[in-house]
Amino acid sequence: MKHSEVRPYSVLAMWSCAYLQAHGLMYVTSQICFAIVPLRYCIMAAFFLCNPMVAASVIFLPAEASLRGIDNTVLHEETKEIQNSVVSSNYTGRILNQSSLVTTCAGFDNWPAVYGGLMCGRCSALVRTSAFNGRCDNYCQSVNHVCQAAAAAAAEAAAASNATGDCQVKYRARCNQKIEGTPNMLCTCDKAESANTPSSPVASRPVPAVTACLCIFDITRTLTGRQGKMGSECPGNRIVPGVWDSSYFGGDLTLSSLAAAGINTTFCGSCYLGVISAGVATGAESDHRHYLTQYILRTPLLDKLASSAPELMKWSMASQIVSPFVLGQKDFTKHTAVPAILNVYRKHGISIALQNVYYFGDRAININTFKNSGMNARQVSCASRDQWLWGSVGYCGARSEEIVAASGIALCNTGLSQGANETSASAAFLSASPKQCDSIGQWPRVKEGVVHGKCTSLVQTSLFQGRCDRFCASFGHTCTTAALEVDQDYLAKTTARCDQPIEGRSNMFCTCEKSMTLSSLAPQTQLPPSQAACLCIFDVDRILTGKQGSANGTCINNQAVAGVWDGAFNGGELTLSELSAKGINSTFCGACYLAVIAAGWVSGPVSAERHYLEKHVLSSAPHSSLVRHVPHLTTWSAAWNISSLFVVGQEDFAMRDTVYNILEVYKQNGLDITSRQVHFFGRFGSVNALRNSGVNAREVSCGSRDPLLDGVVGYCGASPQEIIATRGIKFCQ
Repeated sequence: MKHSEVRPYSVLAMWSCAYLQAHGLMYVTSQICFAIVPLRYCIMAAFFLCNPMVAASVIFLPAEASLRGIDNTVLHEETKEIQNSVVSSNYTGRILNQSSLVTTCAGFDNWPAVYGGLMCGRCSALVRTSAFNGRCDNYCQSVNHVCQAAAAAAAEAAAASNATGDCQVKYRARCNQKIEGTPNMLCTCDKAESANTPSSPVASRPVPAVTACLCIFDITRTLTGRQGKMGSECPGNRIVPGVWDSSYFGGDLTLSSLAAAGINTTFCGSCYLGVISAGVATGAESDHRHYLTQYILRTPLLDKLASSAPELMKWSMASQIVSPFVLGQKDFTKHTAVPAILNVYRKHGISIALQNVYYFGDRAININTFKNSGMNARQVSCASRDQWLWGSVGYCGARSEEIVAASGIALCNTGLSQGANETSASAAFLSASPKQCDSIGQWPRVKEGVVHGKCTSLVQTSLFQGRCDRFCASFGHTCTTAALEVDQDYLAKTTARCDQPIEGRSNMFCTCEKSMTLSSLAPQTQLPPSQAACLCIFDVDRILTGKQGSANGTCINNQAVAGVWDGAFNGGELTLSELSAKGINSTFCGACYLAVIAAGWVSGPVSAERHYLEKHVLSSAPHSSLVRHVPHLTTWSAAWNISSLFVVGQEDFAMRDTVYNILEVYKQNGLDITSRQVHFFGRFGSVNALRNSGVNAREVSCGSRDPLLDGVVGYCGASPQEIIATRGIKFCQ
């Protein structure tokens, strides 16, 4: 072919390309050329003429080939290969070609979450799809760049390649298209400021605004796992010897898989960070806190900002938030701390929109509070739950693949088996209902009086920790079947075990039958019921007791008990609060029945502390009369097996359930006490958990807080003046 034969077609191709590009139809341009232009050289001209330099080299390539005697068949194969690598959306196995992109980007050292450290040519990287919701635009935005090209990686083994620019392509995608079916994606990113320059191939498209993002983490069972658990039980977790973590049962700090791998392995590596924890990370100046800020809570953006503002790396208490790392923020209220954290960053010139805030925690009760907040929240540690705490908290902690930039609220899968047929599943559920039960009109706390079949009713999950066995036990019955609410017709599509916590749902169906075993526990001699009976329930540590040794000056009305060990917090000689020293009978509770719900263990089974409290502190006229008839009621029960009035090891979140179980113990012994006549006295978290329960609750030890525990707990303990019969929920000012 002569050079003159090429020119007319190339001119035609040039005008076609210019017109169609102006109308955003560049892909159509290439397809038209394939259909109507017989010469392969004009095909390439029509496709590449958006870039005149490339077009010129393609248009005149045939003439140059002829002069050199190159076989046109070979040339055809080469040009076809170039065309395929740029146009085809189904091409597999060649390279991520960037010949048509003019990109400028930051140094690769600043790119986060690059899988295997593999860069794929100019301004392209191999990235985990799960970390950015499978979208390259999300990834590029995380480094303040704009996505130019996206593709699915052909195989995870590509990460092992040492040849940058030879990353295998499975299929190509739009920048805002979610890439699925592969663990990795190939993203080409351009600096945001260069995206509108004349040399950029996206000059005609608006550039999305690049804004800062904020990742906020809980600590316990999110950044950390169950102490001492790693290996096959918790793969990827790592123990930090010599650093104490006081949370739950205590032990050596154990990093979750996420914390061990590093936050920078996720999209959060390109965000600012925050912490909102209900705990205190083992207290002020602890090695636990130091390790987290030194080795875990680090990203390039935060490091850069903290280099000029080191105060950002300090810890704040919920009562005075002056840094992004907040402790002592009680469950159910964590979302309320976010505005203060955003304000901290705003004071340092960083503005973060609510939709770019991502909270990660292991407890569903905290995720749910972010609903309708404009922020995003995701429950983590979904694959491992701590059965010692009824599965309500994580076990191994968060994993890197759970940290994704997804919008909205996401809870762990409840793990309930899905019914294939809604109607048949509902029928099977109802057919399992027992025929022997009390009239449902006598059942407590049935939601809106909804009844569904004989001995089956709709119940609010939050009142009974999502467990039907606990609901049924609350009025002397036994659970036989549990299921979920699925629609307005109350058809039960899924079923669960009676003892399985149902999470992420507001209601549950419970089928209960009469339990002969429960009624047989009642004593032969029962006390006559009292319509006006009241019940006072106390926590122990820093309510009935004070800080060990505090009676020697700080808390002048407290009383030390020589020779009796109190293992709470740092341990020491048992010290009674002013309330216990003067006696419960000095308050209105002297005319009420008594119970204990303690978060701690009161120094363990058969301890001298438990014995002392039973004999000398937990005393009132009605209570003493009852235990003379039923002495076993003053034994101590673990929270998961309540058979007496004194309960230990109870987490805040299940307070309501435990109160109702104690009322059931009284009911079995002839005393029907209503929730309106129940008064609980304890710390903030426990009191807050009793909202909307019908029970009265009051926070105490308001005048003295323990500074070594950042004021989260009391110091001297309760005083008689704080034990008053007020209605509702009351907190310290």
